[in-house]
Order: sequence, then C-alpha cells, then structure tokens
Amino acid sequence: LEAAMALDLKKPSTEFQVGEISNIGLAAKEVLSNLWSWMQIEAVPCFGLLAPAACESRKEPYGVVLIIGPYNYPVQLTLKPLIGAIAGGNCAVIKPS
Repeated sequence: LEAAMALDLKKPSTEFQVGEISNIGLAAKEVLSNLWSWMQIEAVPCFGLLAPAACESRKEPYGVVLIIGPYNYPVQLTLKPLIGAIAGGNCAVIKPS
C-alpha cells in the first residue's frame, strides 16, 4: 500500500506512515481497549405488566455493512469504518468509488 501511494501520488513514506497508518492504528487500539465494555449487557427498567421481570439490552450486529470510500486517497476514510464494522460483529463489503 505504501509503495502504491508513493508511485501513484508521489507521497513520501514518512508522510504516509504518520498521516495514514498511525491514525488507523490508533483507531484500532481505541476499539480494542473499549470493546469489552461495549459488549456488556445493560440492565434497562421494565414497565407495565413486565414489572417483576428482569429486562436487559444486548448489542447484536446488524449483518452486512457496505463501506463506500475513495479508491486512492485517503486510505483512512475506508479503513476506519471497516474497523468499527468488524468490531461490531458485522461482515463488511468495501466498494471503492
């Protein structure tokens, strides 16, 4: 990817590492550090006829996520939503436009 950016856009290696890859890495670390707390089951209040019951909210994936991003630059506009989609348990399809 780095070689392609250098060849196509004449982007220096250091600029690519700092501007693109480090942001994606930080987003992935953020997701990994918070994923356990996001997956926890939350207790919610029960109303009406369900009063003696215990109600809870569980997070479940939606299914398939379509990510439409630029085909050449910046890469983070495509990969950051991919991190969130995979962390949410979804399948992801990336479509460069």
